[in-house]
Amino acid sequence: MQLTLNLPNPLAARQALFLSTDGQPFTTSRAVAERFGKKHKNVLRAIENLLTDIPDPEFNRLNFEPVEYFDAKGEPRPEYRLTHDGFAFLAMRFTGREAMAWQIAFLQAFNALEAELHARTARFAAALDQVRPMLRPVVECTEAGYSRNAIAGPLGKSRQQFREECALKGLPLASVAKRHGFNLNLFYEIVNDDDANPRRKCLRGESHNIAVTIGIKAGEVSRAAA
Repeated sequence: MQLTLNLPNPLAARQALFLSTDGQPFTTSRAVAERFGKKHKNVLRAIENLLTDIPDPEFNRLNFEPVEYFDAKGEPRPEYRLTHDGFAFLAMRFTGREAMAWQIAFLQAFNALEAELHARTARFAAALDQVRPMLRPVVECTEAGYSRNAIAGPLGKSRQQFREECALKGLPLASVAKRHGFNLNLFYEIVNDDDANPRRKCLRGESHNIAVTIGIKAGEVSRAAA
């Protein structure tokens, strides 16, 4: 006959999880000791024995971080911060039905918090894609090692983006045109043209040079037209 395992209150396990400065969930050896009904010194000993048994120092470094806390007397005491994987390895050392119940509660709390963080990140990314639709492909191409020209070619900066960049930097359009020696009227016409259906295609000559300079077209400035 299979006996029912009474799980602890999920909130009790969730309250034993924290977030690091880089947004990663962790628990502590003290929180584990409290929830599992063990002395903290015994949990520390179990962790140290575990670190000796695990053959991968990098795994230990990433999942078991030695830190200090201050006790009631204000004196520093050792403890460990454990990631999801670190806790899972440690919890396997604890036996008994109550320990098993806390193992399940902790793992469920870790999974729920990580899902919540992933969902939040996805929402932020979706919102950012709405505000700056060109940012994600630029970042992805940069991380993939593409050159600036290779990225700009398929993406193509919009005229509106160029105007906004100039406004943020406090650069008058006339000063940009003057610095590059462009005809002011032609420069204004191209910069203020419609992105969806531009009147000037900027295929050659000075219009080509203007389009390349402000980033709405890939290519090189033509010296012959300059």
